[in-house]
This record gives sequence, structure tokens and C-alpha cells, in this order.
Amino acid sequence: MIRLIDVKKEFPKGGAALNGVSFELRKGEFCFLTGHSGAGKSTIMRLIHMADRPTAGDIRVAGYRAATIQPREIAMLRRKIGYVFQDFKLLPDRSASANIAFALEVTGARPAVIRSKVGRLLAQVGLAARSEALPAELSGGEQQRVAVARALVNDPLVLLADEPTGNLDERATWGIFDLFRDINIAGTAVLFATHNLDLVRKNPGFRVIELDNGSVVFDSAAEARGA
Repeated sequence: MIRLIDVKKEFPKGGAALNGVSFELRKGEFCFLTGHSGAGKSTIMRLIHMADRPTAGDIRVAGYRAATIQPREIAMLRRKIGYVFQDFKLLPDRSASANIAFALEVTGARPAVIRSKVGRLLAQVGLAARSEALPAELSGGEQQRVAVARALVNDPLVLLADEPTGNLDERATWGIFDLFRDINIAGTAVLFATHNLDLVRKNPGFRVIELDNGSVVFDSAAEARGA
């Protein structure tokens, strides 16, 4: 479903961010993407989302290729990819329900569909009672739950999570992780970028890909195949 093939990425002022990264994320898989700050995690996320293009190599996502995708096709691809950020990126002047609804409004969804889906998603992330609260009235964990609900509006094939617990305390971190785990159990693939090694260590059943200075230095799936 997602395949990176010898991907390299260089920035004019920052130099090489990725050095020949290759891996495949299969349908329904949960994978931790780990590594220190600057290792290349966010760069990989942006490349999968087609916000950037690789300098060399290719990326294939849900039938699209970075080497050949057309601008008009990027919006279609992004409906198949949910994206959750560390800093939530909620609209501050809109309620929780309105933040989720906005992601549907831009696709032209009918009002009745929007109301139904927003209600279902708020219930799924445990915020049905906080639907009219503004972001400033929500805790960090609650804001991230709204962001997760927004990422799910188009029933994506994969959810990209770029340090989604980086701004949260320990209790909220585990709550958000449990939410992602439940989403994965329901069938959505998850690529979960984190530097929280405690989170990784306490969930040994999930695949782990570790980056260091733009290169893959460990992939538990490859280790398992080798065994």
C-alpha cells in the first residue's frame, strides 16, 4: 500500500535528509517510525503525503507514484491518507465539531452526511460531550482527539501520525496511543512516528523502523524474516 524505493531527499540549505530509504507498509499494518530529532521521520511523512517529492528513488502510495502523480491527483490521494500532527493544527475559532466538519465541507459533502459523520467520529474518539468546545477550552489530549477524528473523516486507508503525543503528558499519551491502536484494529494502517521509546518498548508486538541520520538502521520486520 505504501512503498519507498531507495528514496533520497536533499534540501538546498539543509543537505541530505534521507539516504536511500526503502520499506513497505502493508494494508492494515501498525508500524512505529523511530529515531532522534532530525533523523528523517517528518520528511518521510511529508513525502508519503506528497507535500514534497523525493530527490531520487520513488514512493508508491495506494496506486499513485511520486514520480508520475499529477497535481490534480494529489487531492484524491490525500483523501486516502489521514494526517495527525504534533501541534494539532486546529482552527482556534471553531468548535470541536466544526473543526471536523470543515474537513468534510471542503470535499463537498452534504450537510446531513456531515452531521451524521461528525457525531459518529466524536463518539469514536470519546468527545461527544465536548462537541461545542473551542480548542482553547480543551486539554492537549482532547485537542489531539479532535485532530484524530478530523483525520478519519474520509475513512482513510492509512493514518500518518507525526509525533502525535509529543506535546502530551503521560496519561494523555497512553490515551491517544490506545485510540490509534483501536483504529488500527478496525482495519486502518498506521505509521506512528515517535521518539518516545518507552511507548515502543511497552508495545513489543508492533513493527519498528528506526532511522538514524536519514537511513534505516533497523526494521523489525526484516529482522523477523531473517530469523
